[in-house]
Amino acid sequence: MDTIILCGGKGTRVAEITQNEIPKILIPINGSPFIRYLVHVLMLRGCNHLYFSTGFLGKQIEDHITTLLKEDPFWQHFLFPRFVLEDEPLGTGGAAIWAAQYAYYEDEPPNSKYHEDYVAVINGDTLLLPGGVDRIQFDNEVSTNSTQDYFHCNPDVMMYTGCTNNDGSMGMVDVYGGSDRDYYFPGRITGFREKVAERGEVNLGWYIIRKDLLLSEEVRSCSLEYDLFPKWIKEGKIFEQIEADFVDWFEIGSLDGIDRLTYYLRYME
Repeated sequence: MDTIILCGGKGTRVAEITQNEIPKILIPINGSPFIRYLVHVLMLRGCNHLYFSTGFLGKQIEDHITTLLKEDPFWQHFLFPRFVLEDEPLGTGGAAIWAAQYAYYEDEPPNSKYHEDYVAVINGDTLLLPGGVDRIQFDNEVSTNSTQDYFHCNPDVMMYTGCTNNDGSMGMVDVYGGSDRDYYFPGRITGFREKVAERGEVNLGWYIIRKDLLLSEEVRSCSLEYDLFPKWIKEGKIFEQIEADFVDWFEIGSLDGIDRLTYYLRYME
C-alpha cells in the first residue's frame, strides 16, 4: 500500500538530542536510527511504496535511505521510496495533501482496488509494534474490516487508537457508543479532543485515508488533527476506529518517549 511518512518537522521537543543537526526520524535508538525500525515494521505490514514527506534537513533522510538501499540487497528489491520535499512548512495536513499528489505508481499490482483508493498516512515519530502481523496488515484493515458490513459503507478515514491513561500529551478520540459498544465492531469516531488528561481512546498518529479525500483539498499549511479531521467530521465523512489495544506503541516526539522505546528494545533483545 502507498504510505506517506510525515517527517518534515523540526522536533523542537527533542532538540536536546538532535541539536537541530539531524531530523527527528534519524534519532539513534539502541545504535540504529529510528527510521530503520519504522521502515522495517512498515514493510512487515505490506507497505513498500513509501513517500517520505520531508522538510527540515530532508536531504539527510534521503541520503540515509539511499545508503540503506545500497547496503542491503533485500531492501533494494522490496523497498520503493520517494521523497517529497516541502518548500515551506505545511503542517501534517498540508504535507499529507502535497505528498498524496505523488502517491501513484505505474506497476499497480493485480487486484489492487484498495491500493488505488486508500493511502496510509503516518507520523514519522510514531511506531506501532505488532502483537501479530496478520492483525494489523494495512490491506487487511481496508478490505476485510467488519465495520464495512456493520455500517454498510466504506470509511473515509481509518484511525489507529489505543486505550490508555492519557497524561495530556496525546489527542483524545470520541467513539460512538463509548465502552458500551459491541466489542466485535470497531467504533465510529465522532470527534476529537486534543491534550486532555484522562483515561480513554487516544489517537496513535497512524491513519488510512481515501486518496480522493486528500486530493480534493487545496495544498496549504494545515494540521490533520486540528484542521482537516474536524472539518471532515462536520462534513459527514465516516471515521472508523482501528483499536490497537494488543499493539505496543511508541513515539519519539518527547524525551520520555525516546527513553521508553530504548528500554523496550533493550528488554526485547
